[in-house]
Amino acid sequence: MAVVAALAVAAALAVAGCIDRGYDVIAENHTDQELLARSSHDVDYGKTPLVGTDQRVVRLPPHSRLVIAAEPFTGGGPNLVEILDRECGILGSFSPAAEGGLVVIESGPVVSVRRQFPEGGNSADEVTACHTAGPSPVAPSG
Repeated sequence: MAVVAALAVAAALAVAGCIDRGYDVIAENHTDQELLARSSHDVDYGKTPLVGTDQRVVRLPPHSRLVIAAEPFTGGGPNLVEILDRECGILGSFSPAAEGGLVVIESGPVVSVRRQFPEGGNSADEVTACHTAGPSPVAPSG
């Protein structure tokens, strides 16, 4: 009986260790300039433009590797991530679920996204700059 219980506990722990917990969206800023990352969430995933709802803007100091957003396994993560300069100009944008969770910024700056889905790291500091206006409200029917 004790052997069966021990096997059940071992099996439960093994399954818990294999559960997909999602991934973090990480930015590696290899430049000498501070940049920003804006992530947008929207309940209507296919809606365009994919900006305006639940935005979060974070700082990317020079030569840093930081978590800029989280993509949970169950959904609800960002449907758009944009890399911005300090004047809020868009340098690059991507959908983490479709393109990957690692963004690399090289001198230029040149933004590329890799189909990697990392977990863990230090979180970027949130800032109040570069938020956009929300989408227009839908006119009532009828």
